[in-house]
Amino acid sequence: QMSPGSKYSEEGGTFAVLERAQGITLAAAAHRSHRAGGIATLGEALEVLDQLCMLMANMRTPSVDGKLHFHLDLKPENIMVQKTAGQTIRVTIIDYGIVNSCGPANTAAISDCVLQLWRWLGWELLWILASEHFQLGSENPWQQLPEGLRPFFAISDMRPAGYRTEKLSVEVIDSSLRDGFFDELLSPPFRKQWRNAKAAREKLGRLVGKVFYGVAQASDRLTSFEMDLTAIHADIQELRKLAKV
Repeated sequence: QMSPGSKYSEEGGTFAVLERAQGITLAAAAHRSHRAGGIATLGEALEVLDQLCMLMANMRTPSVDGKLHFHLDLKPENIMVQKTAGQTIRVTIIDYGIVNSCGPANTAAISDCVLQLWRWLGWELLWILASEHFQLGSENPWQQLPEGLRPFFAISDMRPAGYRTEKLSVEVIDSSLRDGFFDELLSPPFRKQWRNAKAAREKLGRLVGKVFYGVAQASDRLTSFEMDLTAIHADIQELRKLAKV
């Protein structure tokens, strides 16, 4: 996180003031039972996902220099998860080596960055909720996805006819999930941590449908597609109400 923002040196160059991030990387935290300070409960997993979602949304807000700064390397190793003494969670993005800075008038560059953020959101959702089943470091990580989701990481011409861009909707993706998707999208400890499993399946399916609809548009690089992270945030909040812990 930039804090308080960009500053100017005496020589006229620009540098960023970055806070020292505490905690452990998301790559470590997602392996919950193997690392102290890891994501131990469903509620914590949804909190991490929610904060990451809002950090992405904040990239749409110009900084003090009037530009938008998009972090485009949001792998788990570049996301820090800190648990405080009171067990509250704080998520911080680190390693700003791959950042695209765009002026507000550069709509083409902004759209391209937003599409890349959608793809990262799809990967991170799966990593946070089901790290045992999904490895981002795999040579072909998309092959680990639940069967109904795999086509959406390919461009439209490479998908089955029913999954082509012009036929896509959130409902199509939601309905493409097989009956067992709940087990494929959730780590074993999380499956029993719902107050109402039936309602959770419906809401999680809807969330996945929205996210992977965006992933499909990003794969097709449709610059007219808008990223509504506020809606995703609201869906995550609804899921958090259903989590026991």
